[in-house]
Amino acid sequence: MIYSNSPLTQSGYGKQTKLLLDQMHKAGLRTAVAANFGADTGFSKYTTRWGDTVIYPRDFSKWGAAALDKNYKHFREQSGNPGMLITLFDVWPLAEYKALDQIQIHAWTPCDHAYIIPAVKNFLDKENIHPIAMAPDGHEQMKSAQIKSTYIPHAVDTSVYFPGAEADGKTGKDYMGIDSDRFVFGTVAANKANGQVHRKALAEIIMAF
Repeated sequence: MIYSNSPLTQSGYGKQTKLLLDQMHKAGLRTAVAANFGADTGFSKYTTRWGDTVIYPRDFSKWGAAALDKNYKHFREQSGNPGMLITLFDVWPLAEYKALDQIQIHAWTPCDHAYIIPAVKNFLDKENIHPIAMAPDGHEQMKSAQIKSTYIPHAVDTSVYFPGAEADGKTGKDYMGIDSDRFVFGTVAANKANGQVHRKALAEIIMAF
């Protein structure tokens, strides 16, 4: 079972969940998703070439995790398999749910601060948690924080992202009118400030560049 956005959504986590499910089904695994976004109206399914994934609807808690332990137990009973719970999402929202302490969790964890924040470290330090870093920087941050982790990079949909890709006979640079000898630096820059944080750290990205 994967705790993340529904693979039927077009969110970043939804797309990563979709790519992961494709590979898991290809390997012959039976899967389920405990959705924390994009599945509010009952059970649904995501179909791959190798089989279907059942999508459990989110509960009414803010992060859709209040029923995660129960959904996981239900899926294990229905599938008859030993089971594995993978989180593909921020882990700090999960700290308050003590029932999760009884489950072996493989936490594919984003490290989106300059240093791992206490709420993330406290969760990853639990004995039942097996941390997985999404990026080399996160892997190094975990190492610096004395957290033993595995590094598994995010997937890339190579049918969409590949060198030399064209749309309507034009490359991205052609489409934007940029000379071919210019280097293009791109970023997700939806800087949605809420009075406390400025998401995506646009100022820091510009400084780093």
